[in-house]
Amino acid sequence: MPLSDAEQKAVEYLSNDREELMEFVAAGIRTPSVTGTEGPFGEMIAGWLKDNDFESRLEKIGEDFGRAQEGFDAEHDLDERPNVYGWLRGTDAAVPPLILCTHLDVVSTGDRSQWRDDPFSGKRSGGRILGRGATDMKGSLGAALYAMRAVRQAGITPACDVQFQAVSAEESGGLGTLRALSSEQAPSAVIVTEPTGGAVSPACSGCVHFTTTVTGLAGHAAVPWTGVSALDKMILVYEVLTELARKRQEVRQNPLFADYRDAAPFSVGVFNVGEWRSTVPDRAQFIARFGVMPDESIAEVRAQIVDAVSAAAATDEWLAEHPPVVSWDNAGFPGWATDATSSIVRVMSSAFKAVTGSTKLSGVTYGSDAGHYASRGIPTVLFGAGSISGAHGPNEYVEEDDVLQVAQALAVGIARYRP
Repeated sequence: MPLSDAEQKAVEYLSNDREELMEFVAAGIRTPSVTGTEGPFGEMIAGWLKDNDFESRLEKIGEDFGRAQEGFDAEHDLDERPNVYGWLRGTDAAVPPLILCTHLDVVSTGDRSQWRDDPFSGKRSGGRILGRGATDMKGSLGAALYAMRAVRQAGITPACDVQFQAVSAEESGGLGTLRALSSEQAPSAVIVTEPTGGAVSPACSGCVHFTTTVTGLAGHAAVPWTGVSALDKMILVYEVLTELARKRQEVRQNPLFADYRDAAPFSVGVFNVGEWRSTVPDRAQFIARFGVMPDESIAEVRAQIVDAVSAAAATDEWLAEHPPVVSWDNAGFPGWATDATSSIVRVMSSAFKAVTGSTKLSGVTYGSDAGHYASRGIPTVLFGAGSISGAHGPNEYVEEDDVLQVAQALAVGIARYRP
């Protein structure tokens, strides 16, 4: 479907406002918001909404809410960490809204010596905006805000309310979105602006985060046979989980994930072992992630992990007597899939094609707030600028052209969406 006159106006407004949008994204990067410190960036977003005459609200997640949720014991300072909401009103406020879901927080920078520039510089160079959060997801957050403004400027009234959400704590499991689900009107559909390279993603493998702890027996390193190395025993556990991941990959195929070597990978992010170079380590621990496919539940994958660890212990005399301990770090992100014939998938596919001339449907392999919506039966898509391969590492960036295209497609999608 070609662009209507009103849609063309919205696209042109965004082209004309390109420099303002890119400077907004750069300013957002210069406002650090590593998970747990989202407050200042939330205030910046709330200020933009107010300055641009959008109805808005800033609301803290709250310690009481956090304590009531299973799996979020590690969250902190919740009375200071905000969710920010904004509304573009439609023709009928009684109709369930369309949600543009974004998140405020970014991951830590890691080793700063691996960055060519200050991770929070927001530097613009060669058509790119550089810095932590550029791809995940301050570029697309800015695109969502400016898309709403362009729709209004073009004189388009959406068929239903459009609610913008910028939530805290996405990177640590999605507590901000759970808070939004508890307080906001249930939506008719959700667009989560995670980086998809411009693809419309109606399916996602989720993940479970877990910690495994193995106990050994300390001894002097000069006579290591007098102890039991927790490292050696942990390697047995790791190898069994790696084999589990390989077997799962063989049997769990989905054409939407054809671009990925493994749609539900196992990966260890943190490994701790020992206390002293001359002591056989008596404790080893790793913190890991396991993927969850759309056709399985978090409970099923957790059971597979526990069974695999138990199987490893059964093959070793020490582990049989000193079983490894598996604990769950948060509630996890469900895997999910939205029917490709649903309105939100068709609308966003047509919108991106109208703007760029092409479109692609593809699954993604990372957990996100989308899982919290999709698992409740709400039609959900992921759509955003940049690639997940550029997130969470050094020298993160987003292409300015991609940010503009996503903003334009979101504007057209808002105009075309019908619940």
